[in-house]
Amino acid sequence: MDIHITTTTTSTTNKNKYAKGHSFLADLGRLLGQILGNTREASIMFQCLSVIIQQFNAIAFHGTFVIPDLEKDGHSRVNIA
Repeated sequence: MDIHITTTTTSTTNKNKYAKGHSFLADLGRLLGQILGNTREASIMFQCLSVIIQQFNAIAFHGTFVIPDLEKDGHSRVNIA
């Protein structure tokens, strides 16, 4: 029996890339907060971005499912209300 164990590693380049993105968004949120007078603007922006990413991932994941055509196979659909 062959057992393969895989792990993911993050390189320094990826860490720098993510740090730059985080820094950019934090600065943007801070500036928006100063302009709008809301000190929580950066936090709100990060939360909205998180929700958008989760919604995109859900839609992308949902698109991977294959829905069988039950009527083609002679089965009737049952609607549960």
